[in-house]
Amino acid sequence: SGKSTIATTICERLRQKGMLAGAFFCKRHASDQRDPRRILPTLSSMLAKVYKPYRDLIAETLEKEEDISACPLTHQLSTLFINPFSLLQESDGYLIFVVDGLDECGEDDDDRESDDDDEEQSAAQVFHDAIRDRAEIGQGIMGESIVLFEDVLVITPRGRYDIDMFTDFMRLR
Repeated sequence: SGKSTIATTICERLRQKGMLAGAFFCKRHASDQRDPRRILPTLSSMLAKVYKPYRDLIAETLEKEEDISACPLTHQLSTLFINPFSLLQESDGYLIFVVDGLDECGEDDDDRESDDDDEEQSAAQVFHDAIRDRAEIGQGIMGESIVLFEDVLVITPRGRYDIDMFTDFMRLR
């Protein structure tokens, strides 16, 4: 119980409100859930299931791509999200993605080599940086929340939180 429990609760509440675009829960010891190259294709597939305008656009794109999950993360981000979203008209409402445990993406502890090559960025860090660069996080922290989850039970010493979702950030209180 902890951050993943909170993320799971948020996903369920977003799903109930029809606002969950997709979720990916990274897990260090599950090979299909620790590979950062699987995050964006998974989120894209989930979004296509709930948002028809995106589904129609992405279908054409995926016919041209042989194996998008083998492509570099920056190519995936452009192909699966940036380019299609640039063609979509603005819509009312919000759809929210949840990615949990990004720090668990990359090599399994048993697969890591013993050399300390600090200069090479992990795939998880590349993913984080690519998304953060495009997301414009923190541009404005005031305004109306887009969804509020009140009195969410969390197994911690405090026990319950209110969770405010804004366009650029999330606040626990």
